[in-house]
Amino acid sequence: MAWDHTWYALLGVLNGRQGTVDAEWTISGMADGEPFSVSRANRFSGGISQPGYEIYQVLRAFRSQDVADVRVTAIDFDATVTEELLTAAVGESQTASSLAPILRDRDRLAVAPGDTIQVRVPVDPRGNDTPAFDVDFGLEVPTGADGDGQLRIETGQTYLRYRVDTFAQLLNRIERMPRNDTVRAQIRMDGARGGLVVVPLEYVPKRSSDRVRLNLQR
Repeated sequence: MAWDHTWYALLGVLNGRQGTVDAEWTISGMADGEPFSVSRANRFSGGISQPGYEIYQVLRAFRSQDVADVRVTAIDFDATVTEELLTAAVGESQTASSLAPILRDRDRLAVAPGDTIQVRVPVDPRGNDTPAFDVDFGLEVPTGADGDGQLRIETGQTYLRYRVDTFAQLLNRIERMPRNDTVRAQIRMDGARGGLVVVPLEYVPKRSSDRVRLNLQR
């Protein structure tokens, strides 16, 4: 299959105009002679050709992986397109803990095992009249942590990491990629890792990534 041709065909259909796209797609094919399919739903705002790039990213992952012989037989794509822009800018994240209880922008945060980290992400919608607002949520420091760590806070488009041991693992990774219209956060400590927290939004924030060093206190 001429993989790059798919990207150019998608660009021809999803031209360079601005708007918001709610897209659902399914890619079907054969992997080592066995049928497979993978599906995803996502929101894009700005250039409406963006859903085509997401599909292209998956096709490139199929081509680049070396754990299965893959042949794509069908791509089913369904989308709702509007002229309304639902983009947003994000400000600096603010954090607090029981040991540092005031929410503020910081590079380091003192925490204790089992502590709850409070996070606030300022969101400023663009292209419409919606006023700015804050997204507030909490994450628990793993009780099994035995050293310092990091809090990672991300918004906007995610990118597929396709170094895997099995093709089933790659399909699972594709379907579990967070949507663009979310705020994501995760704690990684020495000795333990917290679960990924995903907060849905109506808007698609610009891609951003904050890191806060966590200093474990006992």
